[in-house]
Amino acid sequence: MEHQRRYQDKRYYEKQKRPLSEKKRKKLELIKELNEGFRRVKEARSADEFYRWQDKVEV
Repeated sequence: MEHQRRYQDKRYYEKQKRPLSEKKRKKLELIKELNEGFRRVKEARSADEFYRWQDKVEV
């Protein structure tokens, strides 16, 4: 049984090729930074290692 699409026009389902707005671009950038931070927290073997990464502890 084939699924009927609501709109027949295939272009409706393709991602729009518009450039990202400045706001969305900044948001995506922040999300990447957050994910990097979470990854570092998981991988850090000690609190010092994590803070060193953030330049909060003098080595």
